[in-house]
Amino acid sequence: MNKIDTNSIVDGGQETSLERGLIGARNTGKKIQKSFLNYAGMLVGVLLLGVVIIVMTTEIHLTTFADFARIGMEFFVLAFCSYTMYLNLADSGMRFGLRASTYVSTVDNYDSLKDEIISSKTQGLMNDFCQEYITTELINIRTLILSEVGISYETYKRYIGKDKEDILKEEGLSKNQKKAIIKANRTKPILLTPEMILQRGRNSKRRNPLGVSPQTKKNIDYTIKAVRTFVVSALMSVIVFEAVTEPTRTVIASVCLKLISVIVNGFLGYKFGYENIVFDTSNYISNQSDLLSQFIEYTKKITEKNLPENGEIF
Repeated sequence: MNKIDTNSIVDGGQETSLERGLIGARNTGKKIQKSFLNYAGMLVGVLLLGVVIIVMTTEIHLTTFADFARIGMEFFVLAFCSYTMYLNLADSGMRFGLRASTYVSTVDNYDSLKDEIISSKTQGLMNDFCQEYITTELINIRTLILSEVGISYETYKRYIGKDKEDILKEEGLSKNQKKAIIKANRTKPILLTPEMILQRGRNSKRRNPLGVSPQTKKNIDYTIKAVRTFVVSALMSVIVFEAVTEPTRTVIASVCLKLISVIVNGFLGYKFGYENIVFDTSNYISNQSDLLSQFIEYTKKITEKNLPENGEIF
């Protein structure tokens, strides 16, 4: 994976003062961003302590339902800022994750295997490989279910396709064995297509040997986070502080409490975005690479079977 070095951007072989200023500002911005994220947890901790001190010297109550119209705009702004902060830093986390050595090496390995398949012109056998993998996986998982009750797959074959009522009427089987057979029959084949293997980092929503797509996981997380943000923002909006001594403390406590919710959302967003790339996407692509390796071995076996006895290829 090629990376662009901002220090090497020149105009006609020479940097202008404007370009040097822009490049310097960008590099400085990256350093500040990294420093902020490194110490974000400590910053949140300090703010929390400050809020605790202020809260201990104030009276807290919730607003009545009559006040909801007044706080509606504040709730909207807080919810919007919190969720936008989450999405923004999640995107930043993903960008940092894309440059992590774990992700880069995983992608390089995948691309190398895919290039090997394309260069050997064996991708036409991918459909056959997927069908064989699906069949083998179904047999394996059914065998695992049946092994818990002492039934071999050969014995089980006579019950494949039978209705639940017919299996329950079978004699010579224990109650647990009947349940295992019914469960095995309910186990359906996985979904595996050439596109799922050859399109890096993407899959369908059905059960498959690659696990949950990182893109799907990200969409689910964003949806859940949106709901959570609105709930938290609603709670933050209805909390009002009344000062016992100094009125200014109420403003400080209220602002700090709501500020913390936004900062925490940003921190969690960055964490999720980074982990979505470094862990989820890397693991998913690694699973795709495993299937590519198995496909390469599969094609070798197919080639060996089609070789003539003298070992020469026509």
